[in-house]
Amino acid sequence: MQKRLAVIVAVVTITCLMGWVGGQKEAAAAEINILPYYVAGSVGDSWTYSFIYIDPAYPSTPDFTVNLTQVTSGDLAGKYRIGDFVDIIDSPHIRWSFVDWDASGINIYATESAVYSPPLKIAAMQPLGVMFDPLPDLDEHTHVFQRLGSLTVLAGTFDDVLVDITLTKLFGPSDANAEFGLDPVAFPYQVTHVVWYAAGFGEIQNRDYEPSEGGPMLFEYQLQATSVVPVPAPLVMLGSGLLGLLVVRRRFPH
Repeated sequence: MQKRLAVIVAVVTITCLMGWVGGQKEAAAAEINILPYYVAGSVGDSWTYSFIYIDPAYPSTPDFTVNLTQVTSGDLAGKYRIGDFVDIIDSPHIRWSFVDWDASGINIYATESAVYSPPLKIAAMQPLGVMFDPLPDLDEHTHVFQRLGSLTVLAGTFDDVLVDITLTKLFGPSDANAEFGLDPVAFPYQVTHVVWYAAGFGEIQNRDYEPSEGGPMLFEYQLQATSVVPVPAPLVMLGSGLLGLLVVRRRFPH
């Protein structure tokens, strides 16, 4: 039986969360520990996703499965590979990353588009309800975290969901901003990508918007099935949702 790899991390600290819990907006909080959301599963686990919407300009795309493996040799021995995610917009179309983590955060050693030496570091503690740059000066994007009480996708209903909203600084707010309750004065940039993560399960939904005037939705996929058996906090595992925050999206407006 596959030995479960676990690490003890700090208990999630949340004060007066800002999000969409039960459809009700809440007061702003200082920080949230993202590890229970981004770090889930064990070596050998898999996540299968289905596209539920694709813009007619792009071909239909079948279901795809993401696997978690551990490197056994070479320079990245001991690190973890998560992939392959299908991206119908960007090139290359397959996304993956090599990572490890500790209680302070996640280290990114390589993705399909770059090798990082020293590795990039995503801190475990991140702000809720405000704009922040997890990788400052790396690109033209910024992020906002919100929280949901639950979300229903193809695989079922998941409680305790973290929403990672990416905004591009190249354009002003669109209809998507209003959908996520982002005030155009406090959040003057356009929503271009959104990923939903369930605590203990990782990525459960992913949506992309065109970075242009109007910003129409280009695709959405949802978790259809997974082999993950969630571990109660404060034990968490290496997760499936890393690329939503970690991969630098090099798509530019048409």
